[in-house]
This record gives sequence, C-alpha cells and structure tokens, in this order.
Amino acid sequence: MNEHEHISPKAANVLNSFFYWCAGADKHAQEEYGNSKRSTIAGIGTVVFTTGILATISMIIVFHYTSLSTATSVLLSLFLGFAIFNVYRLLIASMGIGDGTDRITMREIVNASPRLLIAVVLSIAISAPIEVFVFQKEIDRQLHNMNQTERITETKKIVNANTKSSEMEKLSQDKSILEEELKKFEVEYNRYEDAAAKEISGDGCGPKCAELRKMAKAISVKIENNKKQIQEIQETIYKSKKLPEIPNLNNSNYGFLDRLNAINSIPNSSVQIELIRLLFILMLISPMIIKLKIVRAAKSVEKS
Repeated sequence: MNEHEHISPKAANVLNSFFYWCAGADKHAQEEYGNSKRSTIAGIGTVVFTTGILATISMIIVFHYTSLSTATSVLLSLFLGFAIFNVYRLLIASMGIGDGTDRITMREIVNASPRLLIAVVLSIAISAPIEVFVFQKEIDRQLHNMNQTERITETKKIVNANTKSSEMEKLSQDKSILEEELKKFEVEYNRYEDAAAKEISGDGCGPKCAELRKMAKAISVKIENNKKQIQEIQETIYKSKKLPEIPNLNNSNYGFLDRLNAINSIPNSSVQIELIRLLFILMLISPMIIKLKIVRAAKSVEKS
C-alpha cells in the first residue's frame, strides 16, 4: 500500500462503528447525519475510548506501588479501566442532544450538571496517578526531605523526654553526691599517705606507719567502689540518652497515598499540577458540551 492509499471502506466503517458505540450513538447514526456530524460523534467516541485507556494506565500506576503481583495488578487495572470507560460512556450516552439546537441554554446546563460533576470527579481520579508519574523525581526528593524532617523531630522528642524524666534527674543527683564523696575520700587518702610517709624512719615503716597505711588502704577501697558506682550511673545515663534506630525509609517503602500527599507539598508545583488536572477536566467535559451543541444527533442510547 503506497502513501496515497487510504484505509479500506470496510475497515473505516468498522472503526467508525466502534467509535459510535463508544459515544453511545445509535447504529443508524451514520445514515442520519452528514459527514461533519458523523465526524463529531466519532470524535466524541474517540475521547471516550481514550479516557478508558488513560484510566487503565492510571490504575497501573496506582497498583505499581502496592505489593500485588504484576499479573494481578494488570488484571485489576484492566477491570477498573474498563469500568471507568463504561461509566463515562454511560454519561455521554445519557446526555441526549439537549434542545436539538446549537445553543446551550441554562436549562440544558442544569440538566447536564450531575453528569458534568461526575465527569469532573472522574477526571481528577484519573489525573492523580498521572501527576504522580509525571512528578516522580520531585516526589522522591520531597519524600526524602520529609523523612529527614521526621527523623529530626522524633530525635528531639526522645532527647527532651529522656532529659526531663524524673529518673534521669535522680540519677544525675546520685552521681553528683558520689562525686562529692569521691573528692572527700581522695583528700582523706592523700592525708593518710602523707602521714604514713612522715612516720617512715631508718628502720622502715613502723607500727604507726603501718596503721596509717592500713587506714589509707581502707579509704582506697571506698574510692574504687565509689568510682565503680559513678561509672555504672554514667553508663545508665548514656544508654537512656542513646537514640533508638529510626529507619531511614527509601522510596520503595512509600505507597501511592504517601506520594499523593507528597506531591501537594512540593514547593512551587501547584500551578503545574492544577494545569494537568484542568487538562483532564476539559478533556472529559468537552464531549458533553459539544454533544449539547449538536443540532441533530443520533439517539444516545443504543437499541438492544
């Protein structure tokens, strides 16, 4: 087939019939309208079909951040995408043609408002996963920053709780008392040692010298016990102040909801996000508005 040849009439009719079906149009619509109106109906069906595809892609993105297997995720995504496609097709099919003129009256807007509202909800639901996919790098960076902020906050809470607890205050007081006693014992020990040194004569350490050294030795035992108690208190304080291991989460630990919350906290991103949502909203409500402007349209609900 060269570049000047076109799709065969049979294939074109099958494709048009499929898009007519997507638009909820009657199978005889092709015969009732001119080429321009038929193209309009087919265009509406194309948007409906595209919406189903985008809904499936959105569901695949959502299930990507779950623990489900790949096969299960794909099957659920196809099912939900097909469900959204049918809901949107029902909205379009039940729209009718308004008053049959190319003017959109207030009455038509009021009658179509429930469907327009549902279309807006669908567009937001479909666009959210797409936004997460588009801003994936920014979301990963934001999640990392949020995790670090949370770690710092938890660390401060633990430090404050340990520092201000009554048990910590008692341990600090006991340590201060023991340190004061240790200083007294050391002074007393040095005094006995100095006195014993003065009693040493040419014959060596006499009875008085031996008695003084015996007393110094008893004080040294108290000093060692005192130092041991201080060391134990210091270890207890250190263990109580030691921070528990706060996990540093990586990107695989975050689910879709975490990412959806993170995207709204990315600095200077609200305009871009709203533009994407607005694009989807316009895409889903435009077929409804166009259908209201069709002067003579096909029947909206297929005959069984």
